[in-house]
Amino acid sequence: MATAAKPKSEMTQQEIEKQEQEQFRTGPLSLLQQAVKNSQPILINCRNNRKLLARVKAVLRRAQPVAQDQERRAFGDVEVNFRTCQVLRKGKPLEFSAKEFELLKYFVSHSGEALSRDRLLEDVWGYDSFPTTRTVDAHIVRLRQKLESKPDEPHLILTIHGIGYKFVG
Repeated sequence: MATAAKPKSEMTQQEIEKQEQEQFRTGPLSLLQQAVKNSQPILINCRNNRKLLARVKAVLRRAQPVAQDQERRAFGDVEVNFRTCQVLRKGKPLEFSAKEFELLKYFVSHSGEALSRDRLLEDVWGYDSFPTTRTVDAHIVRLRQKLESKPDEPHLILTIHGIGYKFVG
């Protein structure tokens, strides 16, 4: 025979945590939890709903498969294979960190759009706010050094003053 659930005011902290974990395990996020087991601690420990939403969006975006027609992309002397995560410039492989490659992929998929630093932080890093947007600027500098023939005179990743950046490759 099932016992009536206690009100939270009468439960110990341990009982509350156990109930929350059970709800998480059987609730609507359970499919997401199963799909991204490595992110489980992040999801369980996240107390801010906006941060949770941003992280869930980022995880789902990264989990989306690359369409066949978007598997490879070339611009100038640069070739990108999104399936193998390989970038070639003048036929020579370039070393990219995971975040640099993810940022490049985001730029390519939003080619021609003016993208703010905040939007890049939210969509690529998974944050809805960050103390400084210099993180984006530092990654842009590294991308330009790797992709552009003249990083000081970029023609692929342009700065849109007062807004952010635009990829035109």
